[in-house]
Amino acid sequence: MPVPHCVHNKEGGDMAERNRLEVKIFGNDYVLHSSRPDEEMRAVVDFVKKQIDDAASTQTRYNKTMQVTLACINVADAYFQEKTQSDEAKKQISARESHEAELKKEIRDLQQKLEQAQKECRAQKGEADAVRKNLEESENKRLELAKQFQEFQRTHR
Repeated sequence: MPVPHCVHNKEGGDMAERNRLEVKIFGNDYVLHSSRPDEEMRAVVDFVKKQIDDAASTQTRYNKTMQVTLACINVADAYFQEKTQSDEAKKQISARESHEAELKKEIRDLQQKLEQAQKECRAQKGEADAVRKNLEESENKRLELAKQFQEFQRTHR
């Protein structure tokens, strides 16, 4: 009986770039071709063997085809559960990214308000400095006038 050839190569590419791996799965020989490294191919084969062995050990009254089919259904079920979890995780990530964007916008808005408040504070400080200077000048004038008045009183008594 000829050995089936299983080719899995999503990336496409030259046959020369593909790795070749001979394996036995559930009593059948297969030749796998892939651009993936041998270790990855072996990991996939080991996973498939385990799934078939698990299905075979729980349903011994089924023939090989039924056991392999059950293993495929179990793998598909696990895939869809993982896909559902992955989709939910993607939604959560998207929601967190959206929330992060909102927080960043809020921070930018607060920074703008802070900068505006600092600008107003500097302007008010400038005004306060001008008022203080005017007050000092007024006080100096008042003291000068007070001295002149005392001098006037002293001389005109």
